[in-house]
Amino acid sequence: MPLGTSHSVISDSVSSMTLYSHSKLFDAIEAGIEMLDGFNSGNDKAIFIFSDGKDNTSNTNNKAYNLQQEMRSKDIKSFVMGMRFGTNDLDQEVL
Repeated sequence: MPLGTSHSVISDSVSSMTLYSHSKLFDAIEAGIEMLDGFNSGNDKAIFIFSDGKDNTSNTNNKAYNLQQEMRSKDIKSFVMGMRFGTNDLDQEVL
């Protein structure tokens, strides 16, 4: 999703999301951190995460704790929405 503050763009992007059973959760969070790190808007920076908390295909060696520490060091807030895919449980420890 593009960076910005347009509520309609954000709403449309969230509404058009599709759930899949495999995710690169940690890769996606890392990419978000990199995008926001170079974005200087004068506003708060935040990552919104919609996930079941399971990462099963990421290439990064960064794990949830390391990514959380990196976000804190760069003053990036995170908001997490736990979502179930089918009957799978949420990985609450990661979320």
